[in-house]
Amino acid sequence: MWISWGITLIFVGFSIFLLSVGKPGVWFPMVAMNFIWMFTALFTVRGYRLHDQSLYIQRLIWETRVDLQGLEKVYQEPEAFRRCLKTFGNGGLFSFSGYFRSKKLGTFRCWVTDKTKSIVLEVKGKKLVISPDSPESFIAALECEKSR
Repeated sequence: MWISWGITLIFVGFSIFLLSVGKPGVWFPMVAMNFIWMFTALFTVRGYRLHDQSLYIQRLIWETRVDLQGLEKVYQEPEAFRRCLKTFGNGGLFSFSGYFRSKKLGTFRCWVTDKTKSIVLEVKGKKLVISPDSPESFIAALECEKSR
């Protein structure tokens, strides 16, 4: 959340500065910054839901479906992002999403808004990381869904 607010304030401040300069060509960096901001906002993680052995990551205007058949393990890992490296994705503007790598987890894909609430799902040898509001409740719901 702090990264999103900070970047937003920087973009707004820089846009105001560029407008105040009033020179030709200042529109390009302003348009580029606003495009990045709006494009990233589309990929905001708003929540998660479980249905029919699938996890749905709720985005701003769509959902991403992840098949959970073959779920091997699920556990809380608040240190999932400790000393990790982003290999492809968004590193904090509205969410942490994409592909990351760490010594602890190896390569993983994530859709996270609060790194301290991270849970890891191991599905068919792949690691997925999400951050529901209540990790314990989500894990319990996932266990119920798994047993169906």
